[in-house]
Amino acid sequence: MASLSPVRATGASPIRGHSSPPARARVASPVRTNLAPHDPALSALNPPPTGTGTYSLDQTFRLIRHRLDLLEYRDDFDVASLPLISKLLADLVKTTESLRRAKTDRDRLEKDKRQSDEQLEPLRQEIARMTGENNRLHVELIKSADTRDLREKETLKLVRKLETELADARFMNTQYLQKISVEQQRADRERTKVEELLAKMGYFERPDAKGPVRVPAKREKIFQRLQNIDLETGLEPMKPGTGPLTQPEPVSADIVAMHEARVEALEKDLRDVRMRNEDLESEVETLHSQLSGRDQEIQRLGAQLEVAQSQQLVHPVSRARSPGPPSGTKTEVEMSTDTTLELPAARRRVAQLETQVEYLQEHVEDLEKELSTLSQSRLASLSAAQARTAELEEDLARERERTGALLKNLNRLEGMVNEMQGLQPVDGKRPTQKPKQKMPVKQSPVGTLDKSPAAKIKELEKKIKQLEKDLLEAQKHMEQMKGVTEAKDRDLLRLQTALAQTNIEMSRLLQERAAAVSGDGESRDIRRAAEEQLRRTEEELERMKSQVASADLLRVELEARSAAVRSLENTVAEQEGRIRRLQEEVQRRERGESNANFDAQKLQEELLVIRRERDDMLAALQRFEGQITELHTHAEEISSDRDNFAQKFEEAAERIAELQGKLEKERSKREPSPPTVGDAGMTLSSLRAMLPGDREKELVRQTDEAMTKSRDLADLLRKEKEKSLVLEASLNGRIKELEIQRDGYDKFPWISSFEIFFLLICHPRADCAGNLTKLSRISGHSDKSNQL
Repeated sequence: MASLSPVRATGASPIRGHSSPPARARVASPVRTNLAPHDPALSALNPPPTGTGTYSLDQTFRLIRHRLDLLEYRDDFDVASLPLISKLLADLVKTTESLRRAKTDRDRLEKDKRQSDEQLEPLRQEIARMTGENNRLHVELIKSADTRDLREKETLKLVRKLETELADARFMNTQYLQKISVEQQRADRERTKVEELLAKMGYFERPDAKGPVRVPAKREKIFQRLQNIDLETGLEPMKPGTGPLTQPEPVSADIVAMHEARVEALEKDLRDVRMRNEDLESEVETLHSQLSGRDQEIQRLGAQLEVAQSQQLVHPVSRARSPGPPSGTKTEVEMSTDTTLELPAARRRVAQLETQVEYLQEHVEDLEKELSTLSQSRLASLSAAQARTAELEEDLARERERTGALLKNLNRLEGMVNEMQGLQPVDGKRPTQKPKQKMPVKQSPVGTLDKSPAAKIKELEKKIKQLEKDLLEAQKHMEQMKGVTEAKDRDLLRLQTALAQTNIEMSRLLQERAAAVSGDGESRDIRRAAEEQLRRTEEELERMKSQVASADLLRVELEARSAAVRSLENTVAEQEGRIRRLQEEVQRRERGESNANFDAQKLQEELLVIRRERDDMLAALQRFEGQITELHTHAEEISSDRDNFAQKFEEAAERIAELQGKLEKERSKREPSPPTVGDAGMTLSSLRAMLPGDREKELVRQTDEAMTKSRDLADLLRKEKEKSLVLEASLNGRIKELEIQRDGYDKFPWISSFEIFFLLICHPRADCAGNLTKLSRISGHSDKSNQL
């Protein structure tokens, strides 16, 4: 076995010697920093399994030693660690080859990524163009649909008009045909009468003759003279109604009446339809104007949104350093021009950020894959180490059992030796022949017994040393496995840290945060102040929610009171009808049409009932005025609360802006020249340096949520304010009208409060003079009725 252990050139002792303790194997880590991935020494490193194949143990040892020397691993090891070193060498070869393949795949993927990035920008431009064209076509389709609907409505209107005109023309045609037939019959009758008169005068002998009639020459001349009569004076005008009136046919009269009723109904429908068409046309014009205004507002807000996004994505320091006039000195035209000029830059900025987001997503995916691979390898190495530890523990337990059994045998043998030594004769003066012959026989087993325990003890010592050596090797292997596990844990922690940082970068880019919140000790006071401000803002939000709930309750109460007012108005309308009927009866009484049927007692009862109802109405009106006063009080309270909240909201917004400015100043002090997100030479480390911590990110998110809630509540309060202002304006207008009419009625002191009440409630928009004239007549007749 000594020949199998090579002697080093430095003069070291063989691997297994008695003069020095056995050398401990020092195996390096599988991955070395000075190992090139394309080392030619690794191309033929395929060590055969120990003790198998055509290689012997010595040849395998020399081959492994030679390969380790080629790889500059010059540490000593013995034959016992040869299987482990061969496995580690095979793992080294496999790891190197996998690293070479991974680098090749990485280069190929980077090349594919560059090609895909080159193809991505034209695709984005094409998608943007197609999106714009799609939107334009959608708008054109909507406009064409509106035009088509308008044209169809006009066509239907024209068709109805033509159908109506056709029906009218047919009716007129039938009427004219009937008139023509009547006129023809009358003409025939007149012609017959003329012929009879001429026959009586002797101009015709036989007026009823069928054939030609011979007329004498004298009569023919007279007839010609009659045809050429010149009237020197005109006839007297015909008296109206002197002509004969023909009796119309009943069928024609019914048809005419039916068509006249139909014409009246159609004219009424036509007026209604024209009024509705006018209303609809006004509504359509209003909607068209609103639609055009909405489109313009959408375009303006879209442009402002793109510019705002581009400005938010730029770092605040770089935005503050950009030259330009102050924003307060720009006019609207300059602002619109700047917005138009900033749109292409904003679009390019958005495209660049999308590319960065995609790159970070790919980087995150790669890190996740690497993390999963390291986790699997770590689990595999841990399971292998645990299995190896379990095997070593079992071997150690077996060796301990064997050692205990050998110690028991040794004790038993020592006892036997001691017994045999105690049986030897002590006195040496008895040199008999038999004892001399028997002593060697007795001493021979003693010598064998003396040698056997010593040899066994030496063997046991050797085995114990071998076990200690194996135990040390197992401990070294465990330490190595622990080191590998710790390295894997460090890699895993590094990958998790990189993954967390990459996720922070993605959230930073997606949320488009311009300012990074620093996490050092100088900004703790500012963060605490921001948290306190956020807490106060949340309290204000809760208080405003309660105020909004109270406003909702007030609105519900106002609706209920409005319903009560409407029911009161309905009751007043019924009483107005009754008063109108009484006025008609009074007028009939004044004309003397119903002197005999006038019932004074019934009128008195009606007046008593109406007076009681008048008192009830007055009480209800007083209650309603009290409710209106309460509503005014609530509206003033809501307005004051709204103003206070608006002021506090502005203070909170100023405080938040001040805190953000302080954070940006601290960051600018800490980083004199921080790189922006849009720089072309940005690296991953610079992005990580710009990202805030988890606490700052949560604080920014909570601040944004609070500001969003504040804006929503401000919009809700603005709507409630508008509703309350509209309601207040309507109530004020109603009160002013009532006051104006009351001032007009004060000029007529002879009118009773009952009549003034019903004029104010039932006829708020009627003519005051006419109503007062009617009331004067009513009051005069009511005096007569009271006398009755």
